[in-house]
Amino acid sequence: PISPYWSMKAFIMLLLPDNHPFWSVNESEMPKLEEIKKIEKADMLAARYDGSVTLYPVGTLQDCAGGHMAEKYLKFAYSSKFGFCAAKSNLDFYECAPDSTLAFELDGRIFTRHKSNGFELYDDKLVIKWSPLYGVDVETEIIPSKEGHIRKHTVSSAYDCVCYDSGFAVRCDDWVNFSILQGEGFAVAKSIYGQCSVKSESGKCTVLSSAPNTNLLYSKTKIPTVKYNIKKGINTITTHIYED
Repeated sequence: PISPYWSMKAFIMLLLPDNHPFWSVNESEMPKLEEIKKIEKADMLAARYDGSVTLYPVGTLQDCAGGHMAEKYLKFAYSSKFGFCAAKSNLDFYECAPDSTLAFELDGRIFTRHKSNGFELYDDKLVIKWSPLYGVDVETEIIPSKEGHIRKHTVSSAYDCVCYDSGFAVRCDDWVNFSILQGEGFAVAKSIYGQCSVKSESGKCTVLSSAPNTNLLYSKTKIPTVKYNIKKGINTITTHIYED
């Protein structure tokens, strides 16, 4: 597998001989890094706040062979605090576990980001044009902030349907102190390992369960999300995602 190979590169210094200067130099403090960094060669933004990092890729890697490519490369954001989810099936939200993305429910199936139609990468935001299925085109503007990020979607749909704009999946194992707080325009999923909340002025905010073992790190998670009713034609929706 490729992922373990890449992770092992963190230990490459162990190949150095005992007399190499690496083992004798004095330690230095980590230099202060930019809070938001445009990584042009990787087509992404990196946001660093309070010791955590969130990556915002434009997501053009779509045609490579391999399992769960959409989950690994086409999420809106990847946080060092939360493991991302990979779908068990696309039958419903529970089995699809579509964290950190905009997912459409149509004809008894869940459709997530699939086709890339272009992007614009700026110093402080990114704009992505994409499609989850034939007849639905989306332009998404993502604006990172210290609290999380804002997503502004313009959806052109040939159908009336439902979509879910979701935050990060939060650990909720049986022995973990986990709580849900939700009300008009907001929903919060909170555990001792972190919390994620969503806010919206036009959608229904809630916290939904995902199937066991769909998350990369944890056996059980719940996902804060905003449910929107999409009408045939042009729709504009805005979701605020907060992570802590």
